[in-house]
Amino acid sequence: MPKMKKVLIILATALVVFACNGQTPKNKHTDATTTPKTITEKEAIEAFKKQKHRFEIKGYKIYYNDQLMKLDTIANFFDVFEKPIYKGGYEFVYNNKPFWARTSLGEVKDKKGRFIGYIDRFFIYFRPFFEGNRYYTEDFNDSKARAVKQMPVIDGYMLVEGHPIHKDTTPKELSEILDSIYGDNFTNLMGTPTIVFELKEDQIKEIIPHWGADKAYDNIFIGFEFIRDPKTKEVKGLKSVEYSNFMM
Repeated sequence: MPKMKKVLIILATALVVFACNGQTPKNKHTDATTTPKTITEKEAIEAFKKQKHRFEIKGYKIYYNDQLMKLDTIANFFDVFEKPIYKGGYEFVYNNKPFWARTSLGEVKDKKGRFIGYIDRFFIYFRPFFEGNRYYTEDFNDSKARAVKQMPVIDGYMLVEGHPIHKDTTPKELSEILDSIYGDNFTNLMGTPTIVFELKEDQIKEIIPHWGADKAYDNIFIGFEFIRDPKTKEVKGLKSVEYSNFMM
């Protein structure tokens, strides 16, 4: 069985995902910052350029305000994006950027007090962290909960190879965009649009600079989480984008 097919099968069994159908006029977008209205793709891109938080997916890479987001060492990640408001266990959260991340070794530090370990995944949010979360809810009052309550969300659009998506983009609309761009790298895992890249060594070192000591992984996974209304079970919209390396 081809390696990529194995990756997709493993992902399909490992992820809990959501599916729905829906359609809006082609090449039209909802204004994600004001009263809902239909705007053109060109207008959406112009609005994107004015945003405080600009995320772009370009192939297997994600950029935040033109800065490549790497699965780097914790220390290097903090050097680029500043120290977070919360760092506990395997997770850390920002109160001025719409993402949080997980690390490989938790809060282990070296003799100089710098965190040891690597970023193995991060989550970018279109909607508040607690929206649609049935297990970790807004009434929690621990230090992590207080931190994610302060985490902002994307103030409008994200670009996927130049195509704008937003919190009200449907799985069907997103699938049409991803399928036309990524071909065999795109799949629908139980209804959730997903991109999986099997990278060459020089490519993965762009994302994971320390790669080489453990060559057990050479894949990048980009998944899109949609949330449902708990009562009607209808999809409410796009909540977040997860970026990670997939361990083989």
